Amino acid sequence: MKRHIKFIISMVLSCILTIPTAYISFAETVTYTLKYIGSNTVQVTLKGANPGEYIQLRSVTASKGKNLYVHYGIVKNKSEEVTTASVDCRVFGLVPPIRVLLKREGSEEPVFHDIQGHEAELYIQHLHDAGIVKGYEGGIFKPEGSITRAEFFTMMVKAKGYPITNAQTNEFTDLNNHWGKDLIMTAVNNNLVKGNGDGTIRPDDPVTIGQVAVVIDRAYPLRALKDGVYSKLANSNHYAARSMKKMLDAGIVNIEDSMYRNFNLDRPATRAECAMMISRAMVN
Repeated sequence: MKRHIKFIISMVLSCILTIPTAYISFAETVTYTLKYIGSNTVQVTLKGANPGEYIQLRSVTASKGKNLYVHYGIVKNKSEEVTTASVDCRVFGLVPPIRVLLKREGSEEPVFHDIQGHEAELYIQHLHDAGIVKGYEGGIFKPEGSITRAEFFTMMVKAKGYPITNAQTNEFTDLNNHWGKDLIMTAVNNNLVKGNGDGTIRPDDPVTIGQVAVVIDRAYPLRALKDGVYSKLANSNHYAARSMKKMLDAGIVNIEDSMYRNFNLDRPATRAECAMMISRAMVN
């Protein structure tokens, strides 16, 4: 069992840990868990090194009041394992809740080969590092690909950290033997999603922008940053218009996003758009 060695990053140390860099390799599967301790301290624990390799947390840096970058390497020497950091947000000017992003020492490559330069790159990396999303064979994410309702509900359940429901029975006729049955029923039991009124939940249908807005509105107490007027929502009677207004007021969707420029609440959302909205909601 890996040892978790806890250390406090302080301004006195200038946020730098001086540790030998011998025997470094890279672990593509490294993710983190985040625990809030009190109102201003967060504990970040890295996990997922390959057999025979050990995570060595090197330093942390902060950006834009919400992003904590955790820099790490991988070593062969177990005695040098350092996986956990407790960070005082006040020292770094961070405002909880925060977004943690992992940086592998010596690598400038994005976590997926096809997201570099994409408007959602930071948000996709965030969900990857938090263990919420995985890519496809070949190290790609397919950011412009469509996403099913089942896949989106899975992302939401993981983002919220809900215990998974063991769905012995369910009220939806189209969930029998579905791969996402337990995850979908977890979303249902936590009031994130309802059925369609006909005994179905349509897990394999593409999720739409409007459906994403409604579910995120149910999942998070969105903190409004403004009370805006949006031309794309003017005189809208769409069932999701109110939720999208809250998303815009909270900065979960911005008018500069391509999603807003190509606005349509009934069109299928992309994988990148879902990642961007979820990541922003998590730190709102």
